[in-house]
Amino acid sequence: MRTTPILLALATAPAFAGPVATQAELETILDDAVLLEDFEGFSVHGGTSYPAPNPLNDQTAPAFWDLLPGVTYESATALTIYGGFLHGDDSNILRGGTHKTLTFDEPQVAVGFELVYNYQNTATFYSGETELGSLEFQVSGFAFAGWHEPTLGITHVVITSDGNAGLDNVFWGIALTPVACPGDADGNNTVDFEDLNLVLENWNSSVDPGTDGDTTGDGTVNFDDLNDVLANWDTSCNE
Repeated sequence: MRTTPILLALATAPAFAGPVATQAELETILDDAVLLEDFEGFSVHGGTSYPAPNPLNDQTAPAFWDLLPGVTYESATALTIYGGFLHGDDSNILRGGTHKTLTFDEPQVAVGFELVYNYQNTATFYSGETELGSLEFQVSGFAFAGWHEPTLGITHVVITSDGNAGLDNVFWGIALTPVACPGDADGNNTVDFEDLNLVLENWNSSVDPGTDGDTTGDGTVNFDDLNDVLANWDTSCNE
């Protein structure tokens, strides 16, 4: 197997936003909130395919498929569940022609998935109409594609391929928490020294999203929150 990721495009983004290189890195970001869709809710014989609804989600799929809520998969052509062989085990893989879109019900702080059995794949991550960046993979087996966007949130991903694009093991789990007053850590609608002190007091800690200095709503107090305070310094949401 040979996997070569190439960063194609990266929009202006806050510190620490951008590509996620491995599943382990993504799981660290998502911590215990990680959700996994592996498409293993029913059995497909190895080497055969089963038609899937297009678009596919927990509402359109048969109940026994047991899909998790939160993501809709859609293809420009057709979707199928293919019985493949991945990581040394039989594995269900979602195939969808040369173009496939993953749309999340709520903007996500970070997402990831595996691209399977294609030689040329591009995964482009979006926040609404804003393109966050693209990853290109030369794949002769499987490759992990992930992105972290703690401020804007990831709304959807477009996957293009030179073949029948395969997808497996989709990871997500932390919806972006909207912040009513950017940079306001203590909730008094003014960005000042109290907010800065709250960020510093809880520096490099995991908290409930939107609390204890987490101005970006990603559940971690770090440089993103410090930058958020400084960028909105001495402003008031009451003005």
